Amino acid sequence: MITKSVIAAVVGAAAILVTAVPAGAATTIRTIVTGLDSPRGIAFGPHGELYVAEAGRSGAITVVSAGGRWRIPAGPPSPASPRGAGAIGPSDVAVGSDGRLYYTVGRGGDGAATLYRAGRGPTAIADLGAHEKDADPTGLLITDRGHLVVDAGANALVRVAPRGRPSTVAAFPAQEGIRAVAQGPDGAYYAGGRARIWRVVPGEAPTVYASGFTGVIDLAWAPDGRLYVLRGGHDGALLKVDRKGAHRVVAEGGLVVPGGLAIRDGYAYISDCGVCQGTGSVVKVRIGS
Repeated sequence: MITKSVIAAVVGAAAILVTAVPAGAATTIRTIVTGLDSPRGIAFGPHGELYVAEAGRSGAITVVSAGGRWRIPAGPPSPASPRGAGAIGPSDVAVGSDGRLYYTVGRGGDGAATLYRAGRGPTAIADLGAHEKDADPTGLLITDRGHLVVDAGANALVRVAPRGRPSTVAAFPAQEGIRAVAQGPDGAYYAGGRARIWRVVPGEAPTVYASGFTGVIDLAWAPDGRLYVLRGGHDGALLKVDRKGAHRVVAEGGLVVPGGLAIRDGYAYISDCGVCQGTGSVVKVRIGS
């Protein structure tokens, strides 16, 4: 488990800034963390701590808890510009049942296209570039059979076995732009691309679960069995998908190039401004009890 004693770089226990931005008549987007470098994937740990993958110049994983805030070094700094362009540091983060922290680094730069485990220093678990020359890992999911990685470069889901061997679980049509994966209440995997959500059962061909989206960046299942989808771009939005695949907007207006989504205790948590150097944030939206 990652603890403060194994963190090489500790950022002072800064207070979490809370502000509110209206998002339509019924929904409020509330900012809970600021000062992030191109925030992308996010995840909660076993004690409620929030982990944020920062693809920007810090090249780190930021941890936010009731006791403070600090950064876990995740390798060489990302070669991003001062304005955040070209950020190629950590792209997603996930926490295992044992409390260990894992993250992916996308294509380009030092140590790229790789799955890592965090600790006193980054430990490479799998070189995804050796499995697929155009590999660009973006999403990450921990399963009981290893790690499932979204390879946006190959439009595929890749499983990394416990000993680090990668194998392709599912491949999608060219130009699909697969970016994210989540495991549904039925045990199947759901992968999000530019316009469609795909249902994946290993050993079977992927099938379309829902369509009509634009620029899916991340997705997550709520405890009530409903799927939430994060739309990227400068008109970012959070959408709710019903059991028949229809969807509606839950929150929009105030989300600009969001990068990651996690659900906990009746709230959707979203990393926002994924191309912003030093001004990215995490916000939360009430979605139910």
